[in-house]
Amino acid sequence: QFRAHANDIQLIRESHPTHDPSLYNSWVCQEETNTKSYITKSYGSMAPPSPITHTPTPTVASLPPPPPPSSSSTRTTNIDYNCPPFSTEEDYNEYVSIISPKKELTCPITQEVFKDPVVAQDGHTYERTALLRWFQMGRTGGADVIRSPVTNAILTNPKAIMPNLAVQGMAIRHCEDRGYELLKRVEYAIQHNHGMCADGGARIEALLDAGADTTLRGKQGNTALLHLIEAKNFELCRILLVNDAPVSIVNDAGMSCVEAVQQHISSSLDDVLAQQRAEWNDFLQELKRREETEKKKTQARDQARTRANEEHRAQQQSLAEEQRRSSQNGNRAILRARGPLGDLEDGWGYFPSLAVLQFQSAIPEPPPSMAEGEMKAKKRLDLVLRFVGLVVFIYFLCS
Repeated sequence: QFRAHANDIQLIRESHPTHDPSLYNSWVCQEETNTKSYITKSYGSMAPPSPITHTPTPTVASLPPPPPPSSSSTRTTNIDYNCPPFSTEEDYNEYVSIISPKKELTCPITQEVFKDPVVAQDGHTYERTALLRWFQMGRTGGADVIRSPVTNAILTNPKAIMPNLAVQGMAIRHCEDRGYELLKRVEYAIQHNHGMCADGGARIEALLDAGADTTLRGKQGNTALLHLIEAKNFELCRILLVNDAPVSIVNDAGMSCVEAVQQHISSSLDDVLAQQRAEWNDFLQELKRREETEKKKTQARDQARTRANEEHRAQQQSLAEEQRRSSQNGNRAILRARGPLGDLEDGWGYFPSLAVLQFQSAIPEPPPSMAEGEMKAKKRLDLVLRFVGLVVFIYFLCS
């Protein structure tokens, strides 16, 4: 019986070499302890017959250390935001490949990160404006049919496009991650290198090409462009302006990019800044034109959103009214959805149970561009509630 038990242990050692060593050694030690107890009980002080020898199992100390855990989020706190010059072109290409967006997040027509992705009839996702332009080019080119930009298949119903909200969310997350890195690199350059980058702005320009969100605000509510204007880095300011960085955003002090440049020009008295005053004046005029254009775009976008909301509400009201009439007349052509709450119909609004969705954690976290403002609002609300509670407590205490 002892030989059979020992042979079983030896077979397990040889047939399971890939088990966790720590757990395996613990189990084997327990089995050998049980075996020794069995020998002492069965043979007393006699030596066991023909002890079995075996090859020692490797210990945990002899194994290579496990690889560090990988994080799916690119926003970490141990990143060095310094911008040293690249030693070789391969290092620059490697950095560009790391920050570049995935193929699934870029439009096959424009090769840029999605802003308003839609799914066409062919099942592929495109940028809305690029796809509509493709359809328009197909009609004006004298073609009788419109083909898919990717598969070249005939699209029988080109108007059948739907927004791809999942891809849009991933694209926004990618742009915010790259924008966060750009903002931190600019703040590091201002804090340690007087607003200058040793790589000549190569990393900043690569992040912009990768779709970095330049609307994020950092210290004192400044965007990356406002930071660089305060640091008087004309070259990087020009790079951000060429990449459509917003100029109408103001910081916590209420200062815009135009006001910051005006203040910089008025305070430049030495000879070096006087020679650059002409460049800054041209830059100021470009900022003013860009600010006026942004205001018009914002106004047009708000008007278009208002019209779309009104059309959606009118459509929902019409559908609800039609469904009520069909139910009263006994017409079941339009089926009613039935769920755990009973018969449901299309509501007139967007989120008829917004509070329930919040308690169920169905609404994602706000983007970093809104998180800071929400935290400030929460702090103000907390102070107001504490003050009201203190007043009520003092009132009841005195009464």
